[in-house]
Amino acid sequence: MLHPAPDPDSLASVVGDLPAAERPLVIAGVSAFHAPPDLLQGLVARCWDLDALAAAYRDFLAGFAPLGKALADGFRPQPLPALLTRLMLIHDYRRIILRDPMLPPRLLPGDWIGRAAYRTARGIYRKLAPLAERWIDANLHDASGPLPAPDAGFRERFR
Repeated sequence: MLHPAPDPDSLASVVGDLPAAERPLVIAGVSAFHAPPDLLQGLVARCWDLDALAAAYRDFLAGFAPLGKALADGFRPQPLPALLTRLMLIHDYRRIILRDPMLPPRLLPGDWIGRAAYRTARGIYRKLAPLAERWIDANLHDASGPLPAPDAGFRERFR
């Protein structure tokens, strides 16, 4: 598998989840080959449907921008609606990013809408998280009692 901008942490997580006998050999490196921009753009166009991806991001923004504006203007939902909204936000956003090849900026249009979608998702998530977590803390538990506090990775979401 080749990727123009692999995420080492994500790759390590996937490989680490495999049984030892099934783990692939991973070789990473930087190519000294500098292709002409037209060649790269043609390759991107043949390999990924960025127009369809951009349309999905536009739909996401159209659906969540009003909430983002309301939150920015001071609206604070109750904890349960905040949790449910956060779940829907992540569900809708992940449906798109799981199809996004996360190409380096130089291979994307300068006005790539995925950047705006990320900023919107991040802004809404950050506003909803404390309220949603309040509901989780008050209402959910496991066999030993209250759920443990989120780990450090939780705080890193949408860095």
